[in-house]
Amino acid sequence: MQELVDALAVAVGGDLILCAPEQFGKLTLRGKSYTSDVVITSADREVESAFDGLDLRNVEHLVFDGVRINYWAQGDVTEVLTNVITNSKFIKFINCSLVGDLEAKPGYGLGTGLHFTNTDDVTIDRCAFGKWYAGLVFSGGQRLLINGCEFTWCNKSGISFSGVDGLTSDRSWIYQFHTEPGVTRDDPIYDDIQDKSPFGTNITDTNTMRDDAQGRPPGVGPRNA
Repeated sequence: MQELVDALAVAVGGDLILCAPEQFGKLTLRGKSYTSDVVITSADREVESAFDGLDLRNVEHLVFDGVRINYWAQGDVTEVLTNVITNSKFIKFINCSLVGDLEAKPGYGLGTGLHFTNTDDVTIDRCAFGKWYAGLVFSGGQRLLINGCEFTWCNKSGISFSGVDGLTSDRSWIYQFHTEPGVTRDDPIYDDIQDKSPFGTNITDTNTMRDDAQGRPPGVGPRNA
């Protein structure tokens, strides 16, 4: 991890940082702005580099491409902010896997996949979120794009946002929601249902949601409170 932190400290816009395909700790980065995108990816495109968490504050032009972010719950905690991006700009997650914890409380996802606060120009492209209490959360922010993502086994919400301006959520799948502990993971899912358009400012939503195994609509699509 220290080698990655050192590389980010001297990186310039346009750099590609290749990480070993192994498990890293939590990446913490403060006050780092690049003139254009700096990309973090795995040196082995067949094996993901993995992180135990993210804490980015006042960061600009950082891209995570093809990495995995894991979370293991510490006790019975549902709403812990496990991966936080705050007061940042031009942050991208592309082809990433974000995997929460379904073991500490069987059948009940814990933690938050990604939580953005007052962060503008965000792209979440072809990422998979699974086993979270909440998959993707935006509090404030402008020009936010979610494209071609998959949200499964999220107990509270797949995508949740408040106080945003200009959010496009396109061609994502939101399904297999369970709100009660103890459900089996191989329960069948039912027919697709189209997500309702949310309230908000400049919101575009073309996602698809599915009922859970008991036929209950998730009620956890994009919302703007």
